[in-house]
Amino acid sequence: MSDLLPDLDIQRALGKLPGWARRGNTLVKTYKFRTFRAGIDFVDRAAAVADRMDHHPDIDIRYTKITCTLSTHDA
Repeated sequence: MSDLLPDLDIQRALGKLPGWARRGNTLVKTYKFRTFRAGIDFVDRAAAVADRMDHHPDIDIRYTKITCTLSTHDA
């Protein structure tokens, strides 16, 4: 089990990550794409990275908006 980051460290890190926000114990970002297909291509690439890292985000697809929610099982 990993140690969770202190709140202040999380806030500092989020200041360097445009578009990301904290919601409870998760980090969330919504990406907007010009077309549905472009969004799906992004999801496909994100899935490949997530598999390599063995850390899988929740991904919500709403036409040209893709919302990624990251959390840890330790939270």
